[in-house]
Amino acid sequence: MMSFADWLRYYNNLDVRPFTEALQKMKTFYGERGIDICKDTLSLPGVSLQYLLRGIDSKSKNTLYAPGEEADKHLKAAVSGGPSIVFTRYHEAGVTRIRSHEKTAAKPCKRILGYDANALYLSTMLNDMPRGKEKVIDYEDPVLAVTELKNAIINGKIVWFREV
Repeated sequence: MMSFADWLRYYNNLDVRPFTEALQKMKTFYGERGIDICKDTLSLPGVSLQYLLRGIDSKSKNTLYAPGEEADKHLKAAVSGGPSIVFTRYHEAGVTRIRSHEKTAAKPCKRILGYDANALYLSTMLNDMPRGKEKVIDYEDPVLAVTELKNAIINGKIVWFREV
């Protein structure tokens, strides 16, 4: 190695070769199952979903469950939040301004606190998943609904999803 560029090329090749080998093995593994990881899906959850869907056949004891229309409406209505987009990679307390697009309302940020929201999904994987046929119960009397929910919690017979 005669120059810094040679060292950089050597270092980059050490970094990239294992990744390309792993990607090739992963592509081969899923390719044998009819999944093209570079075309069919955009993410690892997408790859696992394709793997799951293609692994279930009509002869298998395994079945996929989808909630009924009414339960699906309740579940979708309960979803809250939205996309979290980071527009700037570097922030500094006292320098970065909040609402910097509004010159009169821009205020310096006093503290920076960052969370990796993707890590929150890992904790959900440890929990039991809902299973069995759903049962949607609508109560006219909210007091009765709260009483029955409280009794279910006390007796350990809690339902998976509930909305009060």
